Amino acid sequence: MLVKNLSHTIPLITGSDSYKGPIYPTPIQLREVKQSHIQFMIKNDIIEPVSSNPSKST
Repeated sequence: MLVKNLSHTIPLITGSDSYKGPIYPTPIQLREVKQSHIQFMIKNDIIEPVSSNPSKST
């Protein structure tokens, strides 16, 4: 039987602490991750930046 090492951490609970459930990222942290991911994709030519004020071609 194969057991894989999982990369998550389990919070340690001491006598004075109470378990408050999993810690979720805040919206600001999610926005930072999203922005860094977008910058990575633009830098590596995965996506192209879109102009916020595109000129109309006729």
